[in-house]
Amino acid sequence: MRKIVARLLNPVVLTFSGRRGTYAVVRHVGRRSGRSYSTPVVAARLGDSFVIPLPYGPDVDWVRNVRAAGQFTLQRGAVAYTVAAPEVIEQTAALPAFAAPARLAIRLLGIRQFLKLRGAPGRTSDWTDESRPGARSIPLDAHGAIRGKRTL
Repeated sequence: MRKIVARLLNPVVLTFSGRRGTYAVVRHVGRRSGRSYSTPVVAARLGDSFVIPLPYGPDVDWVRNVRAAGQFTLQRGAVAYTVAAPEVIEQTAALPAFAAPARLAIRLLGIRQFLKLRGAPGRTSDWTDESRPGARSIPLDAHGAIRGKRTL
């Protein structure tokens, strides 16, 4: 089922992910292939961190890739955040990041694990202001992809 979603639904979701709301795009590199990937996710702010629900758990390829790399780019709107220290956390620690309707959906869907991300250390020059650690403006093409970057 997970592979069907990745092949059929992800390309559709990528057309609007990272543009508004809690939808975002994780831009990462395959740990074995070295290829660039874009994975649509839901990302919510939790203090100076982001939290991403893991409906399929932490053993999916994109999570393994970002954990192996230690840092990657999370794109929300026209802002890309260099994030690091991906850490799997439990539902009770992550739920405060989400609005009440989303918390209900998370509980109903049985999502128990989340990925918590912090601003990358040593990348403060990319920060546009202290209220958005790790944030920097990036040029996007007409499809919302980062200009000059190959995405799959």
